[in-house]
Amino acid sequence: YLLEHRKVKPSQITAVTFTNQAAAEMKERLQRQLGKRRQLRTMQIGTFHAICLSFLQGQGLSFTLIDEMRAKEFALEAAAQFGVECRPGQFLEKVSLWKSRVLCKVEKQWQDAFAYYQESLRDRGLLDFDDLMLDTLGLIETGDAQKGWEKHFSYLLVDEFQDINPLQYSLMRAWNLQGRELFVIGDPDQSIYGFRGADARCFARMKQEYEDMETISLVDNYRSSPQILAAATEVISRNPGDERILKPNRRDNVPVRLVKAGSEMGEAIFVSKEINRLTGGIGMLEAHEMSGRVDADRIRGFEDIAVLYRTHKEAKMLEKCLKKEGIPYVVAGREDFLREDKVRGCICFFKSLLDEQDSLAREQCQKLLWDLQSNAISDSVFENLAEKYRPLCARKKPEKILKTWMEEMHLEENESMRKLLGMTLFHKNMAEFLQALS
Repeated sequence: YLLEHRKVKPSQITAVTFTNQAAAEMKERLQRQLGKRRQLRTMQIGTFHAICLSFLQGQGLSFTLIDEMRAKEFALEAAAQFGVECRPGQFLEKVSLWKSRVLCKVEKQWQDAFAYYQESLRDRGLLDFDDLMLDTLGLIETGDAQKGWEKHFSYLLVDEFQDINPLQYSLMRAWNLQGRELFVIGDPDQSIYGFRGADARCFARMKQEYEDMETISLVDNYRSSPQILAAATEVISRNPGDERILKPNRRDNVPVRLVKAGSEMGEAIFVSKEINRLTGGIGMLEAHEMSGRVDADRIRGFEDIAVLYRTHKEAKMLEKCLKKEGIPYVVAGREDFLREDKVRGCICFFKSLLDEQDSLAREQCQKLLWDLQSNAISDSVFENLAEKYRPLCARKKPEKILKTWMEEMHLEENESMRKLLGMTLFHKNMAEFLQALS
């Protein structure tokens, strides 16, 4: 609407989403609708983190974005230094809440451990994901940001507003300070990230701070059956605020069934048994047992069935039960393979080639690929490979480079490396690919 009817320049628009997948989908839809008539690449569409990363790089800052495994090593060291008893993952969660301005008061030993962790990062020129937002906000609030950035935020649009935390809210306000218009979309009843600092009261706060704000309520629902909407409305009507109104625009369907399980394992067992029932049974015995219970024309295929879960712990139980029942499945959105040593080592190798100042990437690469600390032998191996691959990074596509690398390192059969190779397909050069991975 802004582009077609209001004739706004794409370079004046920033759209913020909460996932990289949503950002990619938004770009794809715009390109499909507008075709090549528009220079859409000048429009900023991305997550808070991605936009801040681009902003800081545009300001000429030099830094390395730390990966999760390396961050855990720093967390372990900081916790041990000050006698804080917790797992590295828990430490990083608490650090994130502290940086996001959700956690305001912590004990002295935690404060010291946080400070030590932060100094460890800064001394090595590293930033974690929260630092991307903190440093962006700091540059804007102190007035140290180079002029000209403001024009990209003339029209600011924020998706999934209910998931915003206090730091992201401050960042949104800073971006919009000299902007012309601000548009947010969200649903307080879908705010499920309280444990990460999201606060659905951001809607009320916005109403107070923007007196001329106009609210548009969307009540027509085209996705769900009346039965699903009735069940959902029964639940969300107990939340504080105005009356919830949802109008279905689909025909009646089957009733919503609520099953109460005795435990998480019981829940997983029920899910796998229910899939067996819906598909008419896997083995001959189950098929015979169920032949009288499932209407033949109502038997489903596996592709008709999806299982949604909240945590990885639940996923593990579900997988265990599905395997036991012999049910094939695909887990969507999982990128655990990026944490594997060989994959991390390879990524660090190419990072160090593109940025020779990134000594941490080189150190990690030598440790993960050859299980060696920096010494004459590993330095020699590294330099020989660097000499061969540095020129390739400048002129070849990442897919070809990685194929050659996998052959050289005897990693062609490594499943995780194959997945990494699959991710290179849509990138023109190694620098662009590494940026996308970050």
